Amino acid sequence: MADKELEIVRTVIDAHNSDLARWYAAGDIDAVAAVFARMPGRCYRTHLRWLVVRQFEDFGPRRSLGRWQFSLESQHAEVSGSLAIERGKYRLQFTAGPAAPPG
Repeated sequence: MADKELEIVRTVIDAHNSDLARWYAAGDIDAVAAVFARMPGRCYRTHLRWLVVRQFEDFGPRRSLGRWQFSLESQHAEVSGSLAIERGKYRLQFTAGPAAPPG
């Protein structure tokens, strides 16, 4: 793959990852879950979507306890025809707020 093509793919991946982190921070469950609804493998995407919705249901009422910060970092990308595969890491961090119990 030409360096220019890989650069374009990485730009799209980085923009997508930024959108996902922003939607997560905003509590936009529909936008976050929609990402998983487009993944290959029906069972896999259904399970991932369920996990995302469940997490928001669990933590949503507790948002007053603090702030969740989610970020994605792309480390490697490959392209084969019309398919792009990304490998990276994510970080989910909780910062306690004034309403959080001690400890």
